[in-house]
Amino acid sequence: MAVVASAAVVLLSTLAYSLLVWWADRHEKEPKRLLLAALLWGAVPAAIISVLLELGVDQRIHLQSALSQEVFSAGIAGPFIEEMAKGLMLVALYKWWRLEFDGLVDGLVYGALVGFGFAMMENFLYFINAAQQGVLAWTALVILRQFVFGLNHAFFTSFTGMGLGLARWSKHPLRWLYPLVGFGMAVFVHALHNITLTLTSVSALSFLLTLFFDLSGILLVLVIWVLAVQRESRLIREELADEVGHALSAEEYAALSDGRGRLGRLLRGQLGSRKDAVRAERLLAELAIKKHQLKQCGDDKAIRLRIAQLYAELVHLRERTREPGSTS
Repeated sequence: MAVVASAAVVLLSTLAYSLLVWWADRHEKEPKRLLLAALLWGAVPAAIISVLLELGVDQRIHLQSALSQEVFSAGIAGPFIEEMAKGLMLVALYKWWRLEFDGLVDGLVYGALVGFGFAMMENFLYFINAAQQGVLAWTALVILRQFVFGLNHAFFTSFTGMGLGLARWSKHPLRWLYPLVGFGMAVFVHALHNITLTLTSVSALSFLLTLFFDLSGILLVLVIWVLAVQRESRLIREELADEVGHALSAEEYAALSDGRGRLGRLLRGQLGSRKDAVRAERLLAELAIKKHQLKQCGDDKAIRLRIAQLYAELVHLRERTREPGSTS
């Protein structure tokens, strides 16, 4: 029963958190296969790597007091190892799926998914262990780890993702510092959480500091997310302005500029289904973003090819609805 209950809690809450992040990625949705890969990487390889390396460190480094040993293991070694293990997937996505990891929002999304996967596996193991101490201990730990601190690993690793996202199209000569700063921030906020939580055994005030630091950090990430999405919205309007008469009509562009969901309703009326309307919106958003990226990098064969594919998909989508027997 403990295994079933623990699995149900972590799976359902992780699904809810992941769907929330997917929904919040408003314009250019990431491929589901890559989102699933990020989630699974956090849950299995990153968790295994972290456990093995942390056990190795604990066996080799022994401090005088139990508290200092715990602070070192949980507050210094643990955050560095875990954020490194989680970050490996982000580096792989950045390197080999460059057209799908192309900015700050993408870094936030992938970082959050890796973090959710890691937390899912870590919490599952903690919950099984807590069940041996009784229902009350299990329930308290579930509430604390899965809900009070349920966003933490996603929050930590999102900094690594943001660093990589900022570096993607930057022309600054020191752009290589962005991923390092992002990783450093991930380790720092993770360490801050672990150290203050560990010191709760010494002072109850430390737990309040944990809550304060975590909530402040999560709010900071949310603010960055909102600003990044708003910037994408402005960029899309700017880049699609010269597409009127090509990729979209003047009426569609006016609906897009209105910013209150009018474009979706207009496209649904034109294309005949909500699915096709959503698809068209996402194609237009990606077209705008890819055009902006092409301007930033000068010339890129892969981006040019993707832009051509987007034009072709938009044409096909519109022509399909005009065929005899279509629903439009």
